[in-house]
Amino acid sequence: MKPGYYPMPEREDVSDEDRFLTVARAYDAVLMVKGSRFLARVAPVSSTAGPERVVEEIRRAYRDATHHCFAFRVGYVAGRIERFSDAGEPSGTAGRPILQALQSKRVWDIVAVVTRYFGGVKLGPGGLRRAYRKVTEVALEDVTLISRGVVSSYNLRFDHAMTGAVYRVIGEFEGLVTSTGLGSRVRLGVTVKRSAGPSFCRRLVDAGRGAIEVRHAGEGVR
Repeated sequence: MKPGYYPMPEREDVSDEDRFLTVARAYDAVLMVKGSRFLARVAPVSSTAGPERVVEEIRRAYRDATHHCFAFRVGYVAGRIERFSDAGEPSGTAGRPILQALQSKRVWDIVAVVTRYFGGVKLGPGGLRRAYRKVTEVALEDVTLISRGVVSSYNLRFDHAMTGAVYRVIGEFEGLVTSTGLGSRVRLGVTVKRSAGPSFCRRLVDAGRGAIEVRHAGEGVR
């Protein structure tokens, strides 16, 4: 793990089990504090590799800057991860305040990078914390938030005579058929809201009296 790059515990302060918020595109903001210039960018990312790419882009764009601090939140669907980096600033004065700004907006699959140009006047730990959080909040003020649905995927196998019953259950749960296959038995790929997964499975078992094969195939976003 890189110096100054800290793991954060998983949090549950998010929308709900079936939906989460993220940003539609990248947003920028600038804040001047006693001569120091803080440039913030928030951008959508989908994995732990995404933030590294955004940070590297910012480093290349502002090679002469003093610091490039960041925080990100990814993996709402599985294994929620929060990370931050002070990037050489005093411990706790940059990355954590940036992360706190993201948490306050309750957004996921997002990275915030704040570049600092030192203006000749030391801000002190408190001043740095306020500046890094404030510029991130400014970048988040005008973001367009989008709601993403979280779904559970299932693979079903059943006799042709049960097709009508299976589709009725899928309709009851507002499920989406993602794949089909025909042979000696019908094969379907289906997604339903994550919170509805257990009830969906029980309903299929009841409808087919145990003759419908149901296998969980993971979780995703739609």
